Amino acid sequence: MKVQGRAQRLVYTIPEAGRVLGLSRNGAYAAARRGDFLTIRVGRRLLVPMGPLHKLVGAEAAPSPTLDEKGASIGPAPEKASEEAAG
Repeated sequence: MKVQGRAQRLVYTIPEAGRVLGLSRNGAYAAARRGDFLTIRVGRRLLVPMGPLHKLVGAEAAPSPTLDEKGASIGPAPEKASEEAAG
């Protein structure tokens, strides 16, 4: 999937998931250890799928943030102009 020429992320890091949930970094890792939200391990990285995390908090899956070339978030996902024009 592409968003303005950049890959759309499907996962959060543990600290990013913690920010979504309003937790500190340490609180997010503790919640992950307890199994409070779904995590997946890719090599040595522990990641949190966005869809299940958003379902957990009762939010619709939000569009992924816009990312820079290193994969760091540089802002919210852009709104689709076609949806605004149709609405």
